[in-house]
Amino acid sequence: GEDVAALADADLAAAPTRAVLRAFAAWCADATDRDRCLALAARPAGAELYDACVKAPALRAHELLEALPSCRPPSAKELADALPRLGARYYSVASSSLSEDGAGRNDVVALCFSVVRFEAGKGVGDAHGLCGREKIYDRKGLCTTWLDELVAPVLAGDGGGAPTVPAASVEIS
Repeated sequence: GEDVAALADADLAAAPTRAVLRAFAAWCADATDRDRCLALAARPAGAELYDACVKAPALRAHELLEALPSCRPPSAKELADALPRLGARYYSVASSSLSEDGAGRNDVVALCFSVVRFEAGKGVGDAHGLCGREKIYDRKGLCTTWLDELVAPVLAGDGGGAPTVPAASVEIS
């Protein structure tokens, strides 16, 4: 419904900021979970803890929620309001209607992008009680991974043509 639709623009993959950590703390029923969120949000005292438990493993907001069993946002809308908005993604246009292979093809736009994939968390270990055992996180770019999966069948030759994506109007001034 409307409540869940509010999450469409929320960045669940963002690192939790101090404001997000304070919001999470308010939603924790358990005092230990609440104290963990507040310790991560504390400055300057919590900076080292934040670096070890959030920054080094590139912890995401949704992963922190999963790690805090008593932390339950009252609604999807309140969660969306606490999180940052999804940022714009910029890509390079690699086609031109002026080029030989693009002549008369004003309906085709080629994008150039690199698929983002990496591991995070190596070396974090269990330096702090909040972190627990070392956990390696496989990271994927939010949009580049989606684009890669969208065009993979076409590139493999079994997609039957260009992928269909929702039409978007772009105005260039």
